Amino acid sequence: MYRISSRNKSLVVITLVSIMAETVFSRDGALLTKQKFGKHKLLAECVEAIKPRLMREVEFQLYGRMCKMRRGQRLVGESMTYCFSGVKFEAVEPTGALECFERLLDAVNDMCDAEYTHILVNEYIDGSQYISDHADDEDEVDPNHGVVTLSFGATRKLVIREKASKKRLAIVPLVSGELLTMKGPQFQKDFTHGVPKQLA
Repeated sequence: MYRISSRNKSLVVITLVSIMAETVFSRDGALLTKQKFGKHKLLAECVEAIKPRLMREVEFQLYGRMCKMRRGQRLVGESMTYCFSGVKFEAVEPTGALECFERLLDAVNDMCDAEYTHILVNEYIDGSQYISDHADDEDEVDPNHGVVTLSFGATRKLVIREKASKKRLAIVPLVSGELLTMKGPQFQKDFTHGVPKQLA
């Protein structure tokens, strides 16, 4: 599963494991690494292909009130339902114009020696769009393999916080063409991550 983000264009990819990566953040049972992903043209192709299929301003319930998602989103992969915040997202298959996502999955799986099957795309059109602090601890996510963010477009910030105290532990730039991996059994249990508003 993936995300893909940016200020003007975007896509943020979630879910992978990395090799030959630089450690950005480390705690007992939790590791954040980064490395270059060399297939920039493939990322650009995926971004253009998914734009017309993104779901925008999806309504969801948070602490008893209705809210709108402040980003575009779509799940790509074989038939599957992904649930969070009381919203169900049906996957769109990587066929036709979206066949490039199959190639993206293959490239990431080869690079990470993994077997990921789905990509969760998040698009942040500008700095007013964001995703609040959260943990990717849904049943569909395997904590042992981790969550990967593959970025394309403008640089945004990923903020890592301690879940219990909400203390900010790291601010990591989401640089176009870089792959970040949040892995380890404690990462999603003990920490949250989010992409805050970034107004000029």
